[in-house]
Parts: sequence; C-alpha cells; structure tokens
Amino acid sequence: MPPTPLITVGMTCYNAKNTILRALGSALAQDWPNIEVIIVDDCSSDESDAIVESAIAEEPKVRLIRHAVNSGPAAARNTLLTNAKGEFIVFYDDDDESYPERVRTQYETLRDYEETSGVSLVACYASGRRLYPNGYELPIRAIGSHPEVPKGEIVADYLLFNGR
Repeated sequence: MPPTPLITVGMTCYNAKNTILRALGSALAQDWPNIEVIIVDDCSSDESDAIVESAIAEEPKVRLIRHAVNSGPAAARNTLLTNAKGEFIVFYDDDDESYPERVRTQYETLRDYEETSGVSLVACYASGRRLYPNGYELPIRAIGSHPEVPKGEIVADYLLFNGR
C-alpha cells in the first residue's frame, strides 16, 4: 500500500443549494494530501448542480455526476462506489462539515487496526453531532467508541438500522 493512497470523498447531493458549498469546502479542506471528491447530484430541483459546477470549474480534484432521475440516496451512493478511484471511500452528506483531520484520522485508525488485527475489510463510522434548526443537538457515537470492537451482524445492525 502506498504511503498516501488515494482516498475518495463521496458526497451525495439533493436540493442542497444552501449547504453544498460548505460541505464541499469541508471536503477540500481535508489535510490528507491525496484525495478526489465526487459529488452525485440526485436530480436536484433547485440550483445545487449549477452551484457545484461553478465552484469546481477550476478544481481538478472534484467531479460532479448528475442523475437524470431522482433515485434516492442509496442509488447515489452506488454511483459514488462505481466511480470512485480511491483505495478508501469516505462518505459525506451534502450538509456535512468535518474537521480538517477527519480523513487522515479515519485512514490512520483503519490502517492501524488492519495491521494489528490482520483483518482487511473494515468499516469506520465517525462520531459527530447533528444540529437541528430548532436548536436540538443529537450526539452520534462512533461505531468503535465502545470498549469492544463490533463485528459482523452488530456492524450491519448499526450501519443499516442505527442499532435499533
């Protein structure tokens, strides 16, 4: 594995004209030196795609892919996976904002875990917090923040059903 593998930051976008530039700026501000950013616009009915297109005109690390028909977030993520060139993929939502060290920290955590455990297929779910317009804040715990590293069905339950 090269010392700085290409990491794809994959971002889905749907009617995000008010937040997409902040999310894109956060992705481009990552301190990982070798990234590509792919944004899949899922047939937005606002100006999201035009905003992105204008913002990335001079940015060779970013690609915009447009869906001709709204297909939902799962289809947009599948488009990301199909088009990603990175060895690792980091998913962003169109309203996400992350610390500049997010990609590096996640990569280093995965690499270290793979080296010490011998496991080569690992999912990393970052902790964070959701802020709602009414002031409510929802903390989100990282999947590996518990004393024991979850495996198998526990990971699937957490990622697909949020542990419910």
